[in-house]
Amino acid sequence: MYIQVNLETKDRGGQSFWRYNWKAGTTYRFLLKGEPDGNNNTIYTAYFFIPETNSWKLIASFKRPYTDTYLRRLHSFLENFIPEQGDQERQVLFGNQWICDANNKWHELNEAVFTYDNTAAKGYRMDYAGGVLKNQFFLRNCGFFNHYTPYQSRFKRPIKGSPPSINFDELP
Repeated sequence: MYIQVNLETKDRGGQSFWRYNWKAGTTYRFLLKGEPDGNNNTIYTAYFFIPETNSWKLIASFKRPYTDTYLRRLHSFLENFIPEQGDQERQVLFGNQWICDANNKWHELNEAVFTYDNTAAKGYRMDYAGGVLKNQFFLRNCGFFNHYTPYQSRFKRPIKGSPPSINFDELP
């Protein structure tokens, strides 16, 4: 299984993979940083927390030229990389999501808007859903279930109030 990092822009894109043996039912943590470098570039860096070693791993870092921005328009997604497994349902929960601003202040994300890709938009597959389950956002797809979530449905989950404790200076 893979951990994937995508950087997609209007005219450029980058992608990075790292093989990792996911375990169903285990909670994993990700960290994405987007920061202007002061020279008309934005540096995007992605980390994964490895629970077995209690440490962060650098997955990828991309420099996007001709930009000067922090992260915006954040998305979470659930993707099937193996079309032959489209008959197998998959689901992911997103529980404790936060944004850290330029002043190192954490802000909890507890509202989401459901969107989908072109496959769903054209009606090729209708087995997709999203919402709130167990006070967490969820995404579900594949498996040929017979109900779906309408495009741009809005969801709100309860505030948890437990910001991450990350020492940014110690990241690899």
